[in-house]
Amino acid sequence: INNLIYTDSHPPGYQTLLYYWMLLFGQSDFMVRLPSVVAGIAAVAAVYRLGRVFLSPVTGLLAAAILAVSYNAIYYSQEARAYIFLMLFATLHYHVFLQLFLRKEQKTSHWVSFWILGVLLAYFHYVGVVIVLSEAAVMLFLISSGDRRSQFFKAFVPIFLLYVPWLPVLYRHLFFD
Repeated sequence: INNLIYTDSHPPGYQTLLYYWMLLFGQSDFMVRLPSVVAGIAAVAAVYRLGRVFLSPVTGLLAAAILAVSYNAIYYSQEARAYIFLMLFATLHYHVFLQLFLRKEQKTSHWVSFWILGVLLAYFHYVGVVIVLSEAAVMLFLISSGDRRSQFFKAFVPIFLLYVPWLPVLYRHLFFD
């Protein structure tokens, strides 16, 4: 595992999931690809929910239908790669982001979901880091009061602190591989 972490240029989230999945369920093609299939189906449901909650039921259905027939979503749902998890976690994270900061639903479950999904995004794909940073940039742009400033730190500092252990490896991947 240590060798893989230092030689593979991807964050360890998906590889770790797949490692334990294969220990439990075996290494057949079907079983190795099954987590991606489940994540693809869940991504369609997550897109529907995002559209329904923040726009309208029709928008949610239309967005889910488009994702369900999207070539990339179908392709990534069949691969033993982290891309469909990126779609799923990004959709769910953005949903919670909007609940927390647009609707101002400050439930503990929303905060915990925001942190967990943010860490999953960052550890499953480097684009997840970009997504979390873009949300942080939006928050910085919208900060106009001390209350928003404290929400910014409450939202993003835990994600950053949980990502800190990976930063030396990220640095190595960026500049030495």
